[in-house]
Amino acid sequence: MEFQGNDIASWAKHFIQVKAAIKQPKKNHKVEVYSKRTGKTFSYSYADLSDVDKAIMDAIRSTMEDGVATLSYIFNVAQDKISVSVSTGIIDITGTIGTTPVITFPVNAADPQSAASVMTYAKRYSLSAAFGIASEDDDDVQSALANSYQPRVLTKAELENYTVQYGIDPKANLMDLYQEAAEGIKEARDWLKQPHDPQTAQAIHQIADIYKKKKQQEEQAAKEAELKKQKEIEKQEALKQVRQAEQQEKSVKQESFLDEMFGVKDNGSKKDV
Repeated sequence: MEFQGNDIASWAKHFIQVKAAIKQPKKNHKVEVYSKRTGKTFSYSYADLSDVDKAIMDAIRSTMEDGVATLSYIFNVAQDKISVSVSTGIIDITGTIGTTPVITFPVNAADPQSAASVMTYAKRYSLSAAFGIASEDDDDVQSALANSYQPRVLTKAELENYTVQYGIDPKANLMDLYQEAAEGIKEARDWLKQPHDPQTAQAIHQIADIYKKKKQQEEQAAKEAELKKQKEIEKQEALKQVRQAEQQEKSVKQESFLDEMFGVKDNGSKKDV
């Protein structure tokens, strides 16, 4: 939970009061879901979004102070062609807001009805988690539901434009965030270590692979540059030795030529001219 505002104590007091007053809604709805992971269909009972909302609003009304509600909530929603992201903002009467972690599910933009269903599910999931409502049968169903939403491999363009909730920024660019982590910024590193929804985890994995390959390429390029540099040094050293040998040979020839011109004998005495 991330907070905005200065009166967290008031927020906590009113949140506890409302949460304690919530009556768990009845699970009067049933649905069948196909799991891509297991290839099987399962069914479960649940309380829908309106049931969850009613349970919370009834609790808010029962905890009013002087006829004024002390707590309310809003959804923060972001949707693009590949996913829908939802978080719940719980607003205290003082203006302090507690925001739940963002959950993201992949959607098929070509199927508006399916996308709308995922949006509703994401809202119910987020709102239920925010107020501790068990809107579905059990944790096994939650696990199965998570497996029914399989992340997909994103294209380069999709990765470059993938956004996430980071702090108070609802649309932080994930690649920029990863770059900050790579540069050693603690907040970014801590965020990456947190649990994430399947699609965001997939995006992080792909970006990590990109950085890994980039690092390997840079290391290989550095090795090749160092090898080239070493070979150039060896070449220059060899040339230097050749030049020294040539210079020495030239000096010997010049000395021999002068000896012949001035008639110097082998024993160092001057010849008769």
